Amino acid sequence: MVVLVNFWIEVTSGMRWSRLLKEGVALEAPNITRHQHFFAGIKSGDFVLHYLTTSLTREKEKRSSVVGASKIDSDPSLVGKKIEARCSGTIEFPKPVLYSELQRINTKSEEFDKLVRVSMQRYLTRISESDFESVIGVHPANMKQFSKSPLARWLQPRLKKSRLGEKSSNQLNWSFL
Repeated sequence: MVVLVNFWIEVTSGMRWSRLLKEGVALEAPNITRHQHFFAGIKSGDFVLHYLTTSLTREKEKRSSVVGASKIDSDPSLVGKKIEARCSGTIEFPKPVLYSELQRINTKSEEFDKLVRVSMQRYLTRISESDFESVIGVHPANMKQFSKSPLARWLQPRLKKSRLGEKSSNQLNWSFL
């Protein structure tokens, strides 16, 4: 049986990110149709990058940047009036990946390119494995931290599986793992 791993990027505020680091990270949104569509493809075992908006982010160096990554531990479920998918293994990158650096990544999937072109104005977007790797690889310190994290240990066995419509991960440059 082939286990498919999806990769996502979440757009959130610095206030929410700080709270989630203290209380446990989860993707969450109001249970409305728009957000139900965002959560439709998420499943346990997927990976997510966390991007902080400029608004409600106190730390200037983290504004408009990817600040960390997590593994999604649960399929989305209703919790009160919210949709939630729990995460674990969350790491905070030593060097945030700025929006301007995301713009300069040359090879982006269509969905990731579209998200960057609209200034990250969408809560949750599926990205490709190569997008995920490219973002982490912008700064060697982030690559090094990721490679030593539980996220890398969870991800590594899944990378040997090929996916329909994507390059086999063996063709990608996950050499830092």
